[in-house]
Formats: sequence, C-alpha cells, structure tokens
Amino acid sequence: MGHSTREWGAVGVTESMETESRTRETMSIFERDKTFTQPIIWTSTLFMIGFHVAAIAALFFFTWKALAVSMLLWWVSGSLGKCSQILRLLFHP
Repeated sequence: MGHSTREWGAVGVTESMETESRTRETMSIFERDKTFTQPIIWTSTLFMIGFHVAAIAALFFFTWKALAVSMLLWWVSGSLGKCSQILRLLFHP
C-alpha cells in the first residue's frame, strides 16, 4: 500500500547484498577453523564414547529404588555441599 515497485526493488537488492556479506563472513569463519586439522586425542575420545555407551546401558537397569537414592544423594550433595562451602568462605578467610 504506500510502496512503489521501485522501493520494493531497492529492498530486494539491499537484502541480497546483506546475505552475500553474511555468507562471506561465514566462509571466513570456516576457513580459519582448526577443528579438523588438530589430531584426535584418543584418550578423551574413548572416555566420551564409553560414558555415552554407559548412559544408554543404564536405561536397561532402571529401578525406582535407584532413582530415589539418586535423588536423595543429589539433594544431600547440593544442599549440604553448598552450605559447607559458604560457611568455609565466610568464617575461614
């Protein structure tokens, strides 16, 4: 409604120039990326794979008792751990 075709054409040209500029910026980021040029640290890689396999295996050993124990230990470590650290920081400078 208040835009002529000339105005809409200018918007299209501006948008394509911005998109081209963003594409160039993105390409320059990937050109400087060293992700695949670094050697693989096999110890870390194997531990990560092992932890993920163990997490999937844990789904087959689920019990409600284990969930209750884990929630209790989560609360104890979170509550008492934070309180003891705050007291240590306040009273033992």
